[in-house]
Order: sequence, then C-alpha cells, then structure tokens
Amino acid sequence: MMSGQLIAGASPILAIKYQIAVMVSVYVSTVTYVTLAIFLTFRMCFDEYGILKHQMFRYTPDVS
Repeated sequence: MMSGQLIAGASPILAIKYQIAVMVSVYVSTVTYVTLAIFLTFRMCFDEYGILKHQMFRYTPDVS
C-alpha cells in the first residue's frame, strides 16, 4: 500500500501513516484471534479444576 501511494505521488508522511495503521490493525486482529482461540480451547479441553479432559484423546475409528 505504501509503495502504491508513493508511486501515485502522495506525501511520504501520509503513506507512512497509512502503513502504520495497516500494521497496527493486522497486529490487533492477530492478537484478538489468538486470545480468543486460546480461551475457547482452554474452556473446551480443561475442566473447572484445570485438569485435561480425557475425552480429548478418545479414539474414533474412521467410518469410510
């Protein structure tokens, strides 16, 4: 995005501001997704005492 703005003739300061905004939004979305994934996995795989549930390792045969 930054190089496209520079080629088009925009101000380098404006291009830098847009690039920083894009990088911050990518960072925030990644942190949000990872935090949500860890939280949901923790709730699904561990009981209220923090012990791993044995159902997570249950063998299910392939029915094909």
